Amino acid sequence: MGITTKRRQISEIWKLSGDELSAEHPMLSNAVLTGIGSAGSGFNNYRWRELAYLINLAEDLKQRAQDDRQQILSDYDTFLEWIQHVPQPGRRQFRHMLRFFCFPERVERISANRERRRVLQGFGVVEERESRKWNDKQLDDALLALRRELEHQLPNEVLDFYESPLLERWKTSDLTTAAAEATVNHRFWVEKTLVAHRADRQAGEHALGRALWSPQRAEGNRDIYRLMRDVRPGDVVFHFVDNQRVDSYSVAASTADESFLGIPGTEWADRPAYRIALRDHTKITPPIDREQFLGENSDYRPLIRELLDSETGLFFNREFNLNQGSYLTSAPLKLVQIWNDIHMKQTGRPLNSDWKLPPLKLSGRRTDMRTVIPAFSEFRQVDEVIGRTGIRTPARFLRRLVASLAAKPFVILTGTSGTGKTKIAQAIAVWLTSDRQAYQLIPVGADWTGNDNIIGYPDGLDSTAYVGKPALELIWRAGQHPDLPHFLILDEMNLSHVERYLADLLSATESREYIPLYSGSTRKLAGKELPRSIAVTPNLFILGTVNVDETTYMFSPKVLDRANVLEFRVEANDIQSYLGAAQALDVSQISGYGTTLGATLVSAAIQKVDIPSDIRERFESEIVLFFNALKPHGVEFGYRVISEVRRFLYFYHQLSTNEPQWFDQAFDAAIVQKFLPKLHGQRARLAPLLRKLWFLCVNGDNGRGADAVERLEEVSRSTERTAEPGVIPATAPYPLSAEKIVRMWRVLNENGFASFAEA
Repeated sequence: MGITTKRRQISEIWKLSGDELSAEHPMLSNAVLTGIGSAGSGFNNYRWRELAYLINLAEDLKQRAQDDRQQILSDYDTFLEWIQHVPQPGRRQFRHMLRFFCFPERVERISANRERRRVLQGFGVVEERESRKWNDKQLDDALLALRRELEHQLPNEVLDFYESPLLERWKTSDLTTAAAEATVNHRFWVEKTLVAHRADRQAGEHALGRALWSPQRAEGNRDIYRLMRDVRPGDVVFHFVDNQRVDSYSVAASTADESFLGIPGTEWADRPAYRIALRDHTKITPPIDREQFLGENSDYRPLIRELLDSETGLFFNREFNLNQGSYLTSAPLKLVQIWNDIHMKQTGRPLNSDWKLPPLKLSGRRTDMRTVIPAFSEFRQVDEVIGRTGIRTPARFLRRLVASLAAKPFVILTGTSGTGKTKIAQAIAVWLTSDRQAYQLIPVGADWTGNDNIIGYPDGLDSTAYVGKPALELIWRAGQHPDLPHFLILDEMNLSHVERYLADLLSATESREYIPLYSGSTRKLAGKELPRSIAVTPNLFILGTVNVDETTYMFSPKVLDRANVLEFRVEANDIQSYLGAAQALDVSQISGYGTTLGATLVSAAIQKVDIPSDIRERFESEIVLFFNALKPHGVEFGYRVISEVRRFLYFYHQLSTNEPQWFDQAFDAAIVQKFLPKLHGQRARLAPLLRKLWFLCVNGDNGRGADAVERLEEVSRSTERTAEPGVIPATAPYPLSAEKIVRMWRVLNENGFASFAEA
């Protein structure tokens, strides 16, 4: 119904009261009559019944006391109880509309329960046939939980179930596969190719994503590459790499060139071949591991079986293994939908919104309510929960730890031996997962001189076996369960040079590239086929504990750059408190208590975030000042650190929204966790820098003067005692960092040398 018709009909109804309604009345404006949704033909056909129902509601409400009316229209549960007792002819849609008008933060702007059920089905919450049994409150609760989850996944989007990107997820959820294919204007293919140890696939004009190429005939003159002749410009080609992962996709830019000859240096050199040019190579981040859709624990197994029953020529078989020799195969729509669904779960976004992929049919899925991912702010309970175990921590320490894990999944805990660093790491892991296989506590040995202690090695006596390590098994398992957090706890990690045994893992964590394990024929670990390379997925969190004495090694700047370093210190009052109420530590008390928050942590680790706009200017100003202070001394930071500090501030803010000084607390933590850990040196080198950092940490904008950079240079050269670190003023913006600087200054004066770790 259009605006003009609405205006005319409202005016006609109003005349029944004996009064004329002015055409200039604000309630007849275009902005109002545009409406907030579409009720559909059912509402239009029975408007007289809806109007009669509205009159019944109004009469009942007007007969009640003012306080009762106020309670009904302001309290959701009271409203539901009231409206259920007002007679209604049939099931009137206006009850949904009025509920939305009264509680827009609690109820979706959907006026028909069928639409509500279709939304829940389209997002995989519950099948429509099951939700038909639900009442209004159950549907409202499920939709509210779904909205909160989507807001967590898409924090910068205005979310409306009747607009993109949400509309496509449910509006077509009742399409059959055949009908869905008619709406997708692309053909899809899968290239199964080896890239590791293939120079031609890693760089140059024939590299992955630049071209498809294959011989024209296999041994025995078999035409197994015939599908190369069927590819047309505009077709989409997925790249399944190293028999392990869907790594990326490209678009065909040409048909097959049949005059092409095999590339020199390959086993098909100078043989008749096909080559298809590709364009728009797009990485899939994180990549889709084969275990996620073919693995024995995959939720998609029933759908894969349906594919195997209805399709031929796939690159995998009924044993869920890969078909050898299948270079290029067709990718049925349902397979692409499965990959898109996996990607949506991991990132909150489709593989490519231009493809307009319909959601999966839900016949093979669970029909019960899925676990709703809580908001990150729910981690505020961390102090109370961990406190139950008997572990004592400094103020805001656990808040910093959780925000650090969300910002970057590599945290180093340092401090006095025997203060509970390892127990803290254990407690976090036990709290956030109920599965003992989801974390490993591994003592680092003094003889760890290579990465074989982390990722194992091929068995030299058995060409079919691989010698695994607990860390490798955890990494592998994390890839198979991407929604669950996995924790690798490395105890006393600096007993050996970290760079020697952890370099591959840290690099893969940073780049999301795969770690090569072996080459050649397939090997097995614990009876299962082990991939030749393995992904480090975002749900793997690394916590290392560090003690500093004459038996340990210092960290290099490249390691510290990649971690948040949290120092755990015990003061005299902590000892007194411990003696007064000694309690045995027992982390089992909280085992699995926060499993839903574990999913929240995984979601946060891949979430794209930014700091609140109202503190952006101050953040940028502080970053520039500290960079200028550190750079002349060769310990400045780069873009990676800025990005990680920005993420840390965002998550810290989520845990501190009611604290007006949250930025000072968060940036103070960032200084001591990211800027200070790299500091070490003799007095001549370190003293000027410590004076500058002290000046910045104890003075706000007013105390720094109009030209803070110039003041920094003056302070660094000053011989005045007032410029030296000492008593921390009550007005210091960054007291945590200032206190660390005081300790380093004291050690520097006593020994002529100081470092972050030893102060």
